[in-house]
Amino acid sequence: MTDADKSSSSSSGEVVELNVGGIVYATSRLTLSHDPDSLLAKWFGAGGRSADSQADDEPPPPPPPPARDSHGRYFIDRDGTLFRFVLDLRHSQRCPWVGLTHGLGWVGSSI
Repeated sequence: MTDADKSSSSSSGEVVELNVGGIVYATSRLTLSHDPDSLLAKWFGAGGRSADSQADDEPPPPPPPPARDSHGRYFIDRDGTLFRFVLDLRHSQRCPWVGLTHGLGWVGSSI
């Protein structure tokens, strides 16, 4: 099994490698899926349903995860320097700078 294959399994504690704007991060799938309404959770959360198992009254399946870079890491075309604050927020549930929350809307973070 390659490292890329390991990143794509559904275990919630596994390590996922991300390339965010050219900066590489390694974090757990559990950290990325902490806020179930966020785009990160929809991309990387465990236990999602396939389109085949969707009932008529259920929401659509989650969007597919981002494309991978040449090293097998998920590539997110955003500011990689600021992404560390997204991960910090996932861990602490507090944003160290209130003004920073304005730029986090794309991940669907509710603070």
